[in-house]
Amino acid sequence: MIINLRRNRVIKIAERFYNLCRPGRICVFETEAGLKCLFGRFSSNRLDEYVEDEMPLKSAFVDSSDLLLSADFLRDRYTLCGVSLLQSPHFSLMQQMASGTLTQDSDYVLRCKSGTLDSRLPFDPDLEQLRHCFQLRLGELNENKPFYIYVRRIIFKEKPVYLIADGKHKAALATYFNRTDCLYLRFVSSKVNQEPFFRQIYDRILSLDPQEYSINQNFIRAIRDEYQAKTDC
Repeated sequence: MIINLRRNRVIKIAERFYNLCRPGRICVFETEAGLKCLFGRFSSNRLDEYVEDEMPLKSAFVDSSDLLLSADFLRDRYTLCGVSLLQSPHFSLMQQMASGTLTQDSDYVLRCKSGTLDSRLPFDPDLEQLRHCFQLRLGELNENKPFYIYVRRIIFKEKPVYLIADGKHKAALATYFNRTDCLYLRFVSSKVNQEPFFRQIYDRILSLDPQEYSINQNFIRAIRDEYQAKTDC
């Protein structure tokens, strides 16, 4: 826990320095798991700038099974891009939290350690902190507080799909306890594609070996096609 805090503090200091010296640029490198972004990431706190609509999950005629995990920039053999929320490690995490069966060998924990959960660098999760957060969120759910999740609607293989841009854990928790009435979708405009982070990271992914990154590449092309279609209108 102490090592993780120190490591995160060092990374944050280095990131501030990097952003001051090279504003608008990202620092990425390829690992066994896939592409990782060390500095210059897009902060999920800024997604509110791009919200173009908001509505309850049920009013949007969207089911939890329609919610998919978004591009994570990992190799095909590790990626969760396009996986249904109900089949995700995040949903399994909620099951194990509720049943008290979460261990160091759980899929979610192993993916964190190997860097195959998402685009973040490998890290050793604090299980007690995970349990604490779970109880806090569960308390909010029992108080009927709204859970906001950010999604990007695109057309993929001629069907509309909803990629979770932020809020996977909240969506998984509410779905596991059958409280989707508390879920609210915040639809992110395709204009977010013009952010330097997405322009640069998408270009980098599309330049990599399709035999290794075809899943992410196909979804990124669909994301860009959606933006282009709206731009042309």
